[in-house]
Amino acid sequence: PGVIIETGNNRPIRHHYRSHHHHHHSGQPVNIAYGAEILTSNTGFQTRGADIGYELYQQQLPSGVTYLHQGHVVSPQMMMMPTFQEQPVYGLINFEETSKGVHITGHIDGLEPGTSHGFHIHEFGDVSLGCTTAGAHFNPFKRAHGGPNDIERHVGDLGNVTADANGVVNLNIIDPMVSLYGDRSIVGRAIVIHAMPDDLGRGGNEESLKTGNAGARLACGIIGFTKS
Repeated sequence: PGVIIETGNNRPIRHHYRSHHHHHHSGQPVNIAYGAEILTSNTGFQTRGADIGYELYQQQLPSGVTYLHQGHVVSPQMMMMPTFQEQPVYGLINFEETSKGVHITGHIDGLEPGTSHGFHIHEFGDVSLGCTTAGAHFNPFKRAHGGPNDIERHVGDLGNVTADANGVVNLNIIDPMVSLYGDRSIVGRAIVIHAMPDDLGRGGNEESLKTGNAGARLACGIIGFTKS
């Protein structure tokens, strides 16, 4: 299986293919890792690289977006570059299927210190017009919006992430609702960081039960296969 990540002008930039899965004798795939590559939500892309502490390969594309690629097996890339922010928001996120759910690890850097941000899986892996084309929260069962610990929630409702005093989010989430397989699969969809906190459906208005009033889409990216 593979995921094609495309730029806004629909030119494929990279194919990630996996020639085999690792199986236990039970036939269940294990340690299959996926990742997100994060782009800005703004349509006015700016070209800006960010040193994320790895040996990186930088590829310049016609759309003016700088992609960073590094070929570590379980380090998918996610890159965020909001145009109107002084410093870029960037990071790396891993998604790994476990017996308890999908384990989401990694970091997001460049946020305002101490701020909380809605963190969701959106339905479409499409950032051709920034994050608006990622669609709504991934919600295959047509539920109301909620928090990650609620029974009534979207599959894509991962709650909030909070930046530390250095503006860094260190992710360590196990979510039992999302999956890398089947009708709850998040592969090929988008991950979105919002500008505001998610009220987890408790805001007392109609928008709260749809989006959690998390506001604008700060940055987003496509969840795809990592290089194996």
